[in-house]
Amino acid sequence: MAGAGAAKSTGASRPVKAASCLRHRGPASRPRILAKPVSAATWGLAFFAVVLITVAFRFFRVGSVPVGLQYDEAFNGLDASALLSRPLTHWPIFFPDNFGREPLFVYLLAATQALLGPGVMPMHLLSATIGTLLTPAVAWLAWEMAPSLRLDGKRLALWAAIAPLTLLWVQILSRYATRTLPLALLETLMWAALWRGWRTRRRCWWVTSGALAGLSFYTYLAVRLLPAVFMVMLLAAIVWNRAELRRRLPDMGAWLLVAALVAAPLAMYLLAHPASLFTRVSQVSILKSGPLAIARNVLAVLGMVFIAGDRDIRNNIPGRPALDGIASIWFAVGLAWSLWQLRRPAYLFLLTWAAVMLAPAMLSNNAPSFQRAVGALPPLLLLMAVGLERGVSWAERTRPTLATTALGLALLSLAASAGITWHAFYDVWAGNESLFYARDAGLLELTEALKRELAAAAPSATTYLSPSGWDHPTVRYGLLGVLPQNELLHFDGSRCVRIPDGAARYLLRSADDPRGPRLLSTYLPDSSSHVLVVAPDGRPWAVELDQPAHGRVVFPEMTPLLTGLDDGISLIGYWLSSNQLRPGDRLYVRLFWRANHTPAREYTAFIHLLATAPGKGAMQVAGADAPPGNGSCGTSTWLPGETVIDEFELTVPGSLSPGYTYSLATGFYTANDGRRLHVPGSDDDTIPLARLPLAQDQP
Repeated sequence: MAGAGAAKSTGASRPVKAASCLRHRGPASRPRILAKPVSAATWGLAFFAVVLITVAFRFFRVGSVPVGLQYDEAFNGLDASALLSRPLTHWPIFFPDNFGREPLFVYLLAATQALLGPGVMPMHLLSATIGTLLTPAVAWLAWEMAPSLRLDGKRLALWAAIAPLTLLWVQILSRYATRTLPLALLETLMWAALWRGWRTRRRCWWVTSGALAGLSFYTYLAVRLLPAVFMVMLLAAIVWNRAELRRRLPDMGAWLLVAALVAAPLAMYLLAHPASLFTRVSQVSILKSGPLAIARNVLAVLGMVFIAGDRDIRNNIPGRPALDGIASIWFAVGLAWSLWQLRRPAYLFLLTWAAVMLAPAMLSNNAPSFQRAVGALPPLLLLMAVGLERGVSWAERTRPTLATTALGLALLSLAASAGITWHAFYDVWAGNESLFYARDAGLLELTEALKRELAAAAPSATTYLSPSGWDHPTVRYGLLGVLPQNELLHFDGSRCVRIPDGAARYLLRSADDPRGPRLLSTYLPDSSSHVLVVAPDGRPWAVELDQPAHGRVVFPEMTPLLTGLDDGISLIGYWLSSNQLRPGDRLYVRLFWRANHTPAREYTAFIHLLATAPGKGAMQVAGADAPPGNGSCGTSTWLPGETVIDEFELTVPGSLSPGYTYSLATGFYTANDGRRLHVPGSDDDTIPLARLPLAQDQP
């Protein structure tokens, strides 16, 4: 803003009341604008039409596109829902979970859920609203900067308003319920208010900009680089227009004071919790990878506009450049013109802003990441608008008779680019089968199916989810207000299964675990099953298996061995994959536990292969220790009367002496102190299972 391209002021500005912010006061002199003027009525109608088209882009099929609810979105939804049960004064200033998150988006989401309730639709509506507001925000900034850019304000603002329609990047972020896009919106509003304050000499705009600057620090961690843009422009002002800068020092002081006051609560928290300040940055940073890795990232980020963009299907059609062929031409014109005009502060500002806010993507892994580069989105849109205005104004100046034709061709090119974006988003990206997996659509469909069943009948059956996902934010958020989390039990069917005493409902992700459904069908012969979720390739992704209240429960492979332990646990039998030992082979041991009541503690199970020499004590030669189901069937979650079938894998040692007797023993212990759970009648608190001879073909 060094001089802001306007003529130098002849004196210090007078104090102005806050209400005067609404009155326009232009600079002392205006630069010459080389463009055909647009009437206010024409501009108003055109801008209104652009806003309507933007609303259509952002809100069409907002409840169904994209599919699913991605992990981070659901995490935000859970935090927002939790806020509604707290007094406003107890809302956290920072959310340390999920790698740490600034709070503003979660606050907005909480307000949205308070009005509309939880669900995918409110989350998408909020993101779409933010994406829609970006259009007038960028247009306002273009309007304020136009005199300093020596371009027509009305037309530049119109080009800037249309530009977001041509970017798939903007459209996808407008359906992504995370904290990234609010950064682009707030930084745009902040700079627009600051340019207006400089241009009109109204201190209230400086104060407004300062408040927005402080508020932007509550959006996304990339904002921490934004002060670097201000510092570069401050240095430019010192070099180019020191006298004017001196007269603006009181305004700048007000801006800095307000920004600091607004950002202070978050700043104090981060200073008191430095891990929250640096943890996520250190996790994704490539600074320690060396200059070659940094150079590759820089090239990847610089090439994301024209060559290859984000490869993550959640953010982009993998590898698609940020701009299509049409939009990239206008951007290239704007970039070239800005470089040519670099000595003008307004152009220096645009290029500095873009370069600084691309740095987070350049210095982190998975480059180029559109989410980490979101701070550079507004200046890229403005550079495209500059290219459009320079191209049209050049045609008007060189061929006045073709002025209307040039304007029409520019609008047609933008309409074509917007059409490409529409097709890319609603047809190509939304129809990509990979989104089903990347956005956890299967888990969301599973919860929706369960909600329909629970709404149709009382939840009398015990409900299980296998092999994973019970604690996934998408599942937890999808069942908010329907099924408390502690009523959705779980197990990993590849390691264990659970069978309650009574009716049961199993939600089985068969695509990830074919073993669990197979075992349950064997153990529960009276059960019935049906497909719950179908994957994009047409194969079952999840099935539901229902066991009636008085259905049969059989364990055909089990060798009965009823043994009681303390804390309400009993072993009712076991199964071995082989009744003899073969050195180097794998031996599978299946243990059938029953809970007489819910155990009070979490226990770790063990299975030991023991070797006993004649006249000597037993020694362990192999073994395995793990909580039941490798933690997915924790003992403190067992229900009274429930049977838990847990499986272990042992590797038989490569050399076994035939002079020993080999046997298996099992039991439980507490992991923190290694103390075994008492087995009545056992001296060492173990349960002997079976003796295993060596295979006959062994020497």
